[in-house]
Amino acid sequence: MYVIKSLPAHDGDSFIIKFGKGTNAKNIIVDGGRRAKVVKKLKEELSIIQQANQYVDLLVVTHIDEDHIQGLIKLFEDSEIDKSIFKKVWFNSKELLSMHFMKEEQEDEQLQINYKEDNKISFTNGISFGKLIKNLNLSAPNLIHSGQELNIGEATLKVLSPNLEELEKLFKKWDKVFPAKISNGIPISSRDKEDHHKTIDELSKMEFIEDKAPANGSSIAFSIEIKGEKLLMLGDSFPSVVEGNLKKIYNDANKIPFSLIKVSHHGSKHNTSQQLLDLVSCNRYLISTNGQTHGFPHKETLVKISLSSKNDSDKTYFYFNYPNIQDKIFNLKETEFLNIKCIDADNIQNEVLEVDLWKSSEN
Repeated sequence: MYVIKSLPAHDGDSFIIKFGKGTNAKNIIVDGGRRAKVVKKLKEELSIIQQANQYVDLLVVTHIDEDHIQGLIKLFEDSEIDKSIFKKVWFNSKELLSMHFMKEEQEDEQLQINYKEDNKISFTNGISFGKLIKNLNLSAPNLIHSGQELNIGEATLKVLSPNLEELEKLFKKWDKVFPAKISNGIPISSRDKEDHHKTIDELSKMEFIEDKAPANGSSIAFSIEIKGEKLLMLGDSFPSVVEGNLKKIYNDANKIPFSLIKVSHHGSKHNTSQQLLDLVSCNRYLISTNGQTHGFPHKETLVKISLSSKNDSDKTYFYFNYPNIQDKIFNLKETEFLNIKCIDADNIQNEVLEVDLWKSSEN
């Protein structure tokens, strides 16, 4: 069993990767999205894990953007949740960044959580998320960056992003990029027009311009491999960084096969390059967004993925965690030409999209 659940994370990310059986089953949570619905779903999933006598073996907080971390802050604020369910957390906090780059510790004064005491853990008011997980003995002792590996049960995780250079850029600009400046509910640095009206021919010829946002550049991206099945979790990472580290790790002249790729930055055209697509072989792509902000997912990204995937597979599958997104992007003629099938959460119980990586794409 190797399943990834995509929760209703609003315009953000929140995933649960599950593998193994019984009490030996492993659970990895990646990000917490934002808004009340995803927090509710996370609490339900934690309850299921706890009732099965399992743990969250790893919590990955990819980076500090609100649409990835807000739900987790709310989760850790909740005194009713037994934090002992968490075994380890990957989070590049202000504290870890300052220890690495300045050799002294600085607490982030912006990323704050207020706590109530419960009968298991005593919390201090005004402590940052990074300091909290450190006090709970959950945080990694050092920064999480490319080249590192972690074994969880039968699975091996390989970190592909960020590089230390990108983390240093974030550290120098932390107070400017977090929290993001908001204009009409959309971060100014992320504002973009939707491109759904453009033709496939137009979009296939568009020049790629890579994302430059420091927060996105600091995003943790990793591959996870178990029994030959490989999953690529890209967060909001830069494709050039991931591409470079994939080449270092796999050092293979052939394309690197993946069972599923979680597309970077909700399908932004600035985070999926042709060079990265040429490096991988995959026909299943997961995109997390409600389709209502920033013009995400960009049609340009989906077109370039589809055209690249056509060289390796008969059909390309797009998985969306919100319903009817594909209907806003492709008409029937385009869908047939690209040979794509879109699967969404429209008929999924509890509004959670679940993808079983052991089953065929048709299921």
